[in-house]
Amino acid sequence: MATSNIDKEIRARIDTFISELSQLVKDAALEAVQDALGGNSTSKTPARRSNATTSHSTAGTTGAVSSARQAAKRRGRRHRRTAADLHQMAGRIFDHVKSNPGQRMEEISSALGELTYDLRRPLQQLKIEKAFKTTGQKRATQYYLRAGAKKRAKSA
Repeated sequence: MATSNIDKEIRARIDTFISELSQLVKDAALEAVQDALGGNSTSKTPARRSNATTSHSTAGTTGAVSSARQAAKRRGRRHRRTAADLHQMAGRIFDHVKSNPGQRMEEISSALGELTYDLRRPLQQLKIEKAFKTTGQKRATQYYLRAGAKKRAKSA
């Protein structure tokens, strides 16, 4: 008899969950259709999000990621870095490689507290400017300061 009540309660919670989930799917589909047709993306019914959904979406972010990038990520848009931001990041990378030659991108990333994705473009620019010489391939690439790179980095 006690299991009968528990079974009923479990079934009721499952039914509630399924109805909430189906409403979320309907809202998402309606929003996708409106976006595809170029209509207004705000729907008449507000999107219902549970606290669990919102806490999981921000749980993996690090403190090193800029707040502008986090805000853009929440809105679903890219945050384009300015040339000054890229130049500043390149300077930080240059200084780190100068004091820690032979490190890989993952090591540089963890030392600077940035994502490896955010270091790709400034590192590529420094390689184009011939500030670094590299050994290895792909993830095993190690970065070393080139002779005379100090002059190039300051003039750039």
